[in-house]
Amino acid sequence: MKLVKTVGLVALSCLLFSMTVSAQVHFSPVESTGVPYAIVVEDATWNGGAALVAGDEIGVFDGNMCVGAAVVNGFPVNLTAWERDTNLNLPGFTPGNKITYKLWDQSQNAEQAALAHYNTGNALFGSGFASAVTLNSSDFPVLLAIWSNEATVPSTGGSLTYGAQLWSTVGVTRTGLRFWTTLTRPNGFVTGTQFQYPFNLAPFMNIANSTLHQNIDPSWPAGTWTMNGHVGVYPNAVIVDHFTFEKLAADPE
Repeated sequence: MKLVKTVGLVALSCLLFSMTVSAQVHFSPVESTGVPYAIVVEDATWNGGAALVAGDEIGVFDGNMCVGAAVVNGFPVNLTAWERDTNLNLPGFTPGNKITYKLWDQSQNAEQAALAHYNTGNALFGSGFASAVTLNSSDFPVLLAIWSNEATVPSTGGSLTYGAQLWSTVGVTRTGLRFWTTLTRPNGFVTGTQFQYPFNLAPFMNIANSTLHQNIDPSWPAGTWTMNGHVGVYPNAVIVDHFTFEKLAADPE
């Protein structure tokens, strides 16, 4: 499956030059710089609920700059973000900067911020040749997304690599906050805190880390596990996000 997805993304990145899409009504991205970065939006939901429909729009941003946009005509949506060209002084994203998204609902003429779960790539522009994402928007002023590109862990356990992104869409400061994780076992039991990170929320803060690690013990049972990310005043969470992974069973002897 990994090979099929990778081949598909390579083909997409080659075809994006010749694709034509409906003109944006809401978002106004930069012009083509000739240096594309492909993003495949596999699904996008409005405020964590209904999926976007034909005529809605997805915009991708580097800070306040819209560097790519696409009109929804069904999923997946193939979107091109344009890297800046310093030689020609053409605006675009800067590799290594954090990626953020906004969704526009045509029927409501309303816009919401969104964060991505990354099936391929991570939260930084220029990661690999392309990204494949699922988007969730929210009208809450702080957004949290956690994800992992690794769907399975061997029966022998090991280290699960995952990423997290936190984005404040308002100009307020709040101190004494914390990000922490827990695990939900296959039987539904929730473990204690696995990881903690204290921080102060700064105005319009956008932080991302795609190299976090969770140790998976060999003795832990096989089955579907859930990694839960929490933000709040510990132990009371205000926002929560999660992803699932499979711990494989040992081969029968």
